Parts: sequence; C-alpha cells; structure tokens
Amino acid sequence: LLQFVFKGLNYLENIASHVDELVKPIEPVLNLTRRGLDALDRAVQFGEQVQTFLGQVEDFITRMTDVNRLIDYVESLKMRLTEFVDTKLGEIKALCHKTVSHVIEPIQKVKKV
Repeated sequence: LLQFVFKGLNYLENIASHVDELVKPIEPVLNLTRRGLDALDRAVQFGEQVQTFLGQVEDFITRMTDVNRLIDYVESLKMRLTEFVDTKLGEIKALCHKTVSHVIEPIQKVKKV
C-alpha cells in the first residue's frame, strides 16, 4: 500500500514538473482571454455610462416637455387676459359713450339754452 502511495506521489511530482511545459503553449491564449475580458469590462463600463447619459437626456426631455407645457399655459393665459382686457375696454368705451350721450350732451344742451 505504501509503495502504491509513493508511486502516486511520484506520478504527481512528474506531472507538476511538466506543468510549465503544458502551460507555456496556452499562455498566449490565456493572455488574449485576459485582454478580451478587460475589453468586455471596459465595454460594460461604457454601456453603464451611456445608460446614465440616456437617463439624463430623458430627464432633460421631460423637463423640456414640462417647460413647453408651461409656455403653452402662459400663452393661453395671455390670450384669455387679452380677451378679458379687450372686453372690459369695450365696456368702458360703451359706458363712456353712454355717459356722453345721456349726461354730458344733455347738460351741454341745457347750458346753450
């Protein structure tokens, strides 16, 4: 049994001494794989940055939409206020004409007589 264990250890020692020889041919492949993994990592980081940027663009578009809605509301308010002022000015003019025709003109007629 002991002899069998020593034989196994000897066999493992032999394999260990040849590991460098076995690894050398695949070392360039391992280096390429590492570089490929690094490139993938950078691509993922870039993708995350692009995703963050797109989120910022989306927020900006949302804010601009809100600004455009506000501009539309102000424009609508301006038109309504203009209509209101025009209506009130018309009423004031009508009142002035009424005052002139019903109050001032009769007084002037009385003064002339």
